[in-house]
Amino acid sequence: MIVPIKDLLKIENIESYHLKFNRKDPSVSAAFVVVSQSRDINKSYVVTPEHLNRLLERGINNVSVYTDKKVMNIIRSIDPAIFLHITGTKKLGEFTSIVQEYEVMNQRSKKKRRFTVLEDVYSTEINLVRGERQLLMEYGTVLSSKILSIVRKELNLDQEVEYKDSENGVLVFVPEAKDFKLKVDLFAVLASLDLEIYDAKNVAEALDIYRTKFPKLVVLGNLNGCLDSKIVLMEIEEYDPFVKKLNYDESPASNREFETERVKSSYFSGYSRFLELENREKEVLPEEIKQNIMEAINNLQKNYSFENYIETSFAVKQFGRMFNVTALLHMLKNLRNRYS
Repeated sequence: MIVPIKDLLKIENIESYHLKFNRKDPSVSAAFVVVSQSRDINKSYVVTPEHLNRLLERGINNVSVYTDKKVMNIIRSIDPAIFLHITGTKKLGEFTSIVQEYEVMNQRSKKKRRFTVLEDVYSTEINLVRGERQLLMEYGTVLSSKILSIVRKELNLDQEVEYKDSENGVLVFVPEAKDFKLKVDLFAVLASLDLEIYDAKNVAEALDIYRTKFPKLVVLGNLNGCLDSKIVLMEIEEYDPFVKKLNYDESPASNREFETERVKSSYFSGYSRFLELENREKEVLPEEIKQNIMEAINNLQKNYSFENYIETSFAVKQFGRMFNVTALLHMLKNLRNRYS
């Protein structure tokens, strides 16, 4: 794996962790020419601050190092900013369908989901010419269908790989002070699942957290009765039509065990259901409902306000779960652009 030297130098007593230079990595071969010319270099190629500083002096900023899983886990506990903590392990064959889902979703969403390999993955067979195993996926490789189709020819599909999912944690938005008890009870449910929680204090913070922290689940409070919750949901859904979300208009305290399982199920569920709904051909909106919506849009056009825009758009989107409302949403978006 290739690592910035400045990051490696942040690790105190780095030589005690037996990180080794991967001198056979051709992408940074210049670094190893410099290191190997040192008369006092350890023949085991253990990384030391002295060698790292010598590389920096020669204008080399990155170096390739090899570590086994045991060493990686030790280093992650010391400085997770350098070596990211893993989400978990999966068998190689389990990634295929999920990665394909992510690739389809990434074409339609501004949120780009991905799996990153957090270890060096080598072939099981030794190359008879070179006498060594081939590096198939380097630490930091972002999985794709193309990469998986290549490595599955060299690896057993039951081989487990350490990875990090780009999505992590729960965004909670309960906007009003009067809902303090609702927020406290929601946090009690989430705390029992040991998930990272992002508590957004206002609309702007909620949207920023979703775009920068990549939470896997959004939990909203008082969606039906609060304008700010509707704004957050609508903005997030426009950014990412595949967002996982739960709404609580009442406290979950009365049935905490059930609600805990509900949150857990939503958090760890896959996205196949979302893709099926996205691809499903929707029904034609009944004429009576369409006329009522058109009347609301005409009134909004005559007397525009952001609050009325949100309420109208939110109502239309609810019908959009079953019916085709694309043209109506387009009309509303044009109104917003005109008055914003």
